[in-house]
Amino acid sequence: MDIKSARDYLEQLTVLLRGYGEPRRAAAAQNDKGSRYTFFAIRVPVLRRVATREFDLADLSADERLFVHDYIWNHSNDYEVMSIPLLYYRKKALRINDEWFATIRSWIDRVDDWGHCDDLATIYSYFNHNRPDVVFPFLAKLNRSQDIWRIRTSIVALVHYSGKGSVYLSPAEVLPFLDPHLDNKDKYIANAIGWVLRELSRKYPSEIASYIAKNNDRLTGIARRRAGGY
Repeated sequence: MDIKSARDYLEQLTVLLRGYGEPRRAAAAQNDKGSRYTFFAIRVPVLRRVATREFDLADLSADERLFVHDYIWNHSNDYEVMSIPLLYYRKKALRINDEWFATIRSWIDRVDDWGHCDDLATIYSYFNHNRPDVVFPFLAKLNRSQDIWRIRTSIVALVHYSGKGSVYLSPAEVLPFLDPHLDNKDKYIANAIGWVLRELSRKYPSEIASYIAKNNDRLTGIARRRAGGY
């Protein structure tokens, strides 16, 4: 696999996705995400289908596929095109190959919206579940950043999406990631904090209720509502 081949795959994917776009919704989609990237306005189920079926790169080895996906992520400025690598590796869940983290860890550098942020954070959550010795310190570094997307990623990656099975870390591991940001009024950070508290409360109800009560004066209204109306 070489750069020219990866560029060809990027061009193929861009043409494919442009055909699924809804131009009349593009401006609204971009406004919703607050992103600098160009939008085709494609429904998420369609993007998932493209990522896992129409553009699954099944003829390539795992290493070649990662090379192509890494090239796509780093060289496209189209939101939906960039989403394809994220949706592909998100689908892997806990079956994700730990070695891929060495490449995917740098993808945070191009995140500028909550959509890409949360997909990438979900991928990091699977890496962290499997290799906390490697990934947890990386998330801790993101958490100390001044960039809202690094902070949100570090928080969202502490749970697996939502519902049953979402919690894989203890409150003792998660809550120190929330502490420095409890009074942050940025809506993306506040929502992430509330969401993680809500998920933790499913498994640790008394501990989380106590934590919220203790930090009631610092928690934003957004975070409190997202946590379940404490």
